[in-house]
Amino acid sequence: ELRERGLTSDPLLLANAVAAERQAQLSARMQQSALMTEAYKRGREEALLSLVRSGAMAVQQQQKQQSQAKRPPQPQYAASLPPVASISSSSEEASASKKPNSYFDASKLSDPDPVTLSNRRARGGVTEPFPEKLHRMLKELEDAGETEIISFFPHGRAFAVHNPTRFVSEVMPKYFRQSRLSSFQRQLNLYGFTRITSGPDAGGYYHELFLNGRPALCVHMRRVGVPQGQSKGHPPRNPSVEPDFYNMQPISGPAIDANDKKKAGSTSDQ
Repeated sequence: ELRERGLTSDPLLLANAVAAERQAQLSARMQQSALMTEAYKRGREEALLSLVRSGAMAVQQQQKQQSQAKRPPQPQYAASLPPVASISSSSEEASASKKPNSYFDASKLSDPDPVTLSNRRARGGVTEPFPEKLHRMLKELEDAGETEIISFFPHGRAFAVHNPTRFVSEVMPKYFRQSRLSSFQRQLNLYGFTRITSGPDAGGYYHELFLNGRPALCVHMRRVGVPQGQSKGHPPRNPSVEPDFYNMQPISGPAIDANDKKKAGSTSDQ
């Protein structure tokens, strides 16, 4: 490929091309590694498995192998260049000193297959875990026109209790065994929901796998417990790393697999 682009005639251009390719591969590996590390820290092992099933990681690995196969033998003068890791070490240290936004966008994950859904609901004797019941409650209240009590925000990535008094007296007795708002908030905390403390959604709650119109993703949610020393009424507060949902793509329904898109296209053509 480099010969076709006419770079082999100039040793400096070839060295720069090899270094740039190394930098691109390193950046891709760092980005994927950071995503996997953060997902595991947040207890999202099953979300990662769903991401693998969607083929995103498989495609990236295939592209990486193809790129390595096409790379020409490294010339001697290129081998004398400093390693890419040492060139970018200062930038890595600078980025590591900044605390990144740890929000994991699960909106593009495919829904679990029916077998997984069936096994999830049959496990542990719980027919409808808290996150799934909460999602069903929000949908039923929306259909009943009672979104003034509790509802998702327009972006579909978080929800809020707008009228705590009516929520406790009218809604909670129908769906939950708890009779106090603090008990409901404790359940949110136990399942890893995060309370929003600033911006237009202040007072609301979000979880990467709790999205409007995507109830099937709730099967990946697990009880994470309450860290020692943390308030049981509210999840940890850290406004500096709160995601800006209004700059993200709104939730529009389940992700469609590439094969499903082809089938839908062929059906419409007929």
